[in-house]
Amino acid sequence: MKIELLKEPNIIRKRFADRFLEDRESFRINHADFVEQLSHFDNWFDQAYMWDRLPDHVPVVTISQALELLKSLDETVLFMSECEGFHATCHLPINGENVEGFVAKADPKELAERIAYEWYEGWKLSKGNKYIQEALPEDLYIFDETYDWMIVFTHETDWDSDDTEEGLETRFCRAYGLNI
Repeated sequence: MKIELLKEPNIIRKRFADRFLEDRESFRINHADFVEQLSHFDNWFDQAYMWDRLPDHVPVVTISQALELLKSLDETVLFMSECEGFHATCHLPINGENVEGFVAKADPKELAERIAYEWYEGWKLSKGNKYIQEALPEDLYIFDETYDWMIVFTHETDWDSDDTEEGLETRFCRAYGLNI
């Protein structure tokens, strides 16, 4: 899959946050329980994943729905991960180097295929203590250049499911601005 790293990722990340994420005050009001749990941290807002800061009106979708939405797109998409260092997968491995704070471009169909492969096949490999070498970050934010829509793939799933296939299908995803 061809991946193009974009210049000025911080500007793009800020535009994404301004367009799709709740600001500090809205988050504090709308997620008071979460904020209370993290009140002993000075940076409680920064402890939340970006997908935690999505407004409640952004629908939850299955991984299958999210992949189908991504496959239905024809134009190149932008994607990024969490940027804060305490998140385990905030970088993109490219040519043996871990690029943090990135924003990249890719073909949506190729990206969907890679996400599906890494999620489903990576799970199977991990059962034998093997891992995909250059894996995408677990939390991916995919959107267009006009910020009209976005799809989020998170690392969260129902790991307690007795059925592996069923558990894999519970990956927590959200989508906004596309026909769901």
